[in-house]
Amino acid sequence: MELGSAPEPRLLFGLEKLALADAGAHILIVEGEKCAVAGEGSFPDFVTLTSQGGAKASQKSDWTPLRGRKVTIWPDADKPGEEYAVSVGSTLMTLGCEVALVDAEKLASIQPDGGTRRPLRDGTS
Repeated sequence: MELGSAPEPRLLFGLEKLALADAGAHILIVEGEKCAVAGEGSFPDFVTLTSQGGAKASQKSDWTPLRGRKVTIWPDADKPGEEYAVSVGSTLMTLGCEVALVDAEKLASIQPDGGTRRPLRDGTS
């Protein structure tokens, strides 16, 4: 084990909230710990979780606590986000989860007034 890295398989960030939630609670998977903390306040009807260690470390996490759950994945609007969503989504499907995916790039293309814009590839516009 590298100095400073969590043992594998890693627990999901926010997993303690799952234990307190209703058995039918919907799960929101985001990319990164900061997004998971922000998601708690923004989406109170969801249990917001993420893997530890960034988008490239999703396969180092233990996703089994989500077996059979309804899960929405909301990745960042960039290439690593797309790869994260595919990786996590594939893993969750093997666990019998009902998986939905937020199209972050399409969402980023909507202006507050309802018009459209072309988001930059890094998620900014």
